[in-house]
Amino acid sequence: MSLIPFTEKGLRKLHENLTCFGDKLHVDEVYAGFVAMLSNAKKSANLKPEVKTLLEELENVIEELRTKGCTEEELEKRAQEIIEQNIEERLKSCKTPIAARKG
Repeated sequence: MSLIPFTEKGLRKLHENLTCFGDKLHVDEVYAGFVAMLSNAKKSANLKPEVKTLLEELENVIEELRTKGCTEEELEKRAQEIIEQNIEERLKSCKTPIAARKG
């Protein structure tokens, strides 16, 4: 990612090929690489207005793709965490240990 030039042409190529790597944006390292690249591109002093607009579009699309990719995995992970928390809370609320109960 760091090899892509921050020129208008390089950013357009990146935008055109978002579908190729959009499903990988749920990986934190991949996402961080894109964020770093876009922030470095924004720091460039001689950006044309079209390039600034393209950068904003790229940011929005990358955020959208990341959210879309994370949705199912994150929901499953959060659901599992909630289930585990509920089990732990129920076990803590028991006054008599399960092993000591009769029946």
